[in-house]
Amino acid sequence: MTLRNAITTAALIVAMLGFAGMMRIKTDVQTMDTERRKLVNERAELRETKRVLEAEWALLASPERLQVLADKAGKTYVNGSALSYIPFRPADGAVSPTRPSATSPTAQVSDQRDALVAGIKPAATPAGPAATSAPAPVVEPTKSIYGQQ
Repeated sequence: MTLRNAITTAALIVAMLGFAGMMRIKTDVQTMDTERRKLVNERAELRETKRVLEAEWALLASPERLQVLADKAGKTYVNGSALSYIPFRPADGAVSPTRPSATSPTAQVSDQRDALVAGIKPAATPAGPAATSAPAPVVEPTKSIYGQQ
């Protein structure tokens, strides 16, 4: 075999290996493109599902609907934004150590909220910013997850 035949044979082998490598890259790219298209379609489906679920949630959680359901059940509906403080009460009825002292204005406001949540009419409130705000709606007591009420 001459040098010329050896160079031609080596060039042919390199060309074949290059062609095989390019074909492998081509099939890998096609596979990845197919997977990408599937993911794009799945993402679009998930977005649509999310929009539908958000619409259903908006309908189910609308204050008007909840008011109608509460009226049918004989309960009083309280909008969640009306409750900014829900006290923690252990099952034994002890006062939580994080509760403010009874003389602080915060404790007076929280006592009024506690009374409203428990369905008890609160005592007269002192004049001031707390007296000018509308009282929170009354909620009927229900079974607590912390024990008997």
